[in-house]
Amino acid sequence: ACGSDTAHLSMFGYDPRRYYRGRGAFETMGAGLEMLPGDIAFKCNFATLDRSDGAKMVASRRADRQFEHEGPILCALLTGIEIPGFPEYTVTLKYATEHRCGLRVRGPGLSDNIKGTDPLKDKLPLCSSQPLDDSQEALMTSCLINQLSTSMTELLENHPINIQRRKEGKAVANVVLLRGCGARVRVPTFREQHGIPMFMIAPTCLIRGLGTSLD
Repeated sequence: ACGSDTAHLSMFGYDPRRYYRGRGAFETMGAGLEMLPGDIAFKCNFATLDRSDGAKMVASRRADRQFEHEGPILCALLTGIEIPGFPEYTVTLKYATEHRCGLRVRGPGLSDNIKGTDPLKDKLPLCSSQPLDDSQEALMTSCLINQLSTSMTELLENHPINIQRRKEGKAVANVVLLRGCGARVRVPTFREQHGIPMFMIAPTCLIRGLGTSLD
């Protein structure tokens, strides 16, 4: 079955087989981040990682659905984080809703043809990003994302928000799960495609970002 992103693209008259390059770009643009050609983006969750005994088990993919106060603070914390070994690349996060945020990586030679780190179910190990083709760009990007994931967890682990959540017996938000890597694709505007102006009332970041990409 198609997802809501590809379904809406089809409804608006755009063939997903030609114009779809991952959910992450739509989610990130919908959250309010600009996407330029060459950028990659992910749909993300603040989640809980069990690191006991050296494990990296995702205890819960959603740290807390009531995260409207903490989410923006942690996004601001992680924006601009340095990625060891990748000094040319910048990272920006934007809070969306509940436990969700968008994450954009900007820099030379990035590929969106990689797997993310989200295992998609609770009680499974944190995934390593892997290239989905044999290109050097995909290999480099997956290495960058794995290092970024580790660096974000190290910064989040003992942040005051998580220290307080532990005291209160709440799940900590010590990992950012990345999924749906995508890039912005240049497409004909809605007016170019259909000869009429576009107006959209969007209920979610996903649909808002999709509409932004067609404007």
